[in-house]
Amino acid sequence: MPVGDGTVTVRHDGHTSTTFTNGSRTPRIWEARFEGGRPWLEVNGHRVPGLPKVIDGVRYTVALVPVPGGHTATVKVMS
Repeated sequence: MPVGDGTVTVRHDGHTSTTFTNGSRTPRIWEARFEGGRPWLEVNGHRVPGLPKVIDGVRYTVALVPVPGGHTATVKVMS
């Protein structure tokens, strides 16, 4: 998908893992979001606290992930 000076690509693997590729030169902040309440997410292999967020009455757990230009990040639900 075109965004700004480049593209972003998002790949979902079921409901438990998402990968974001920043195909531009500009750093992006990606809000990775999973439905439900979870205390922890895994961001690029590191355990981080999940941030609660409610959107239109639906509860999500999010992580804000900085993704430099030309890089990829993956966020997974921890079991």
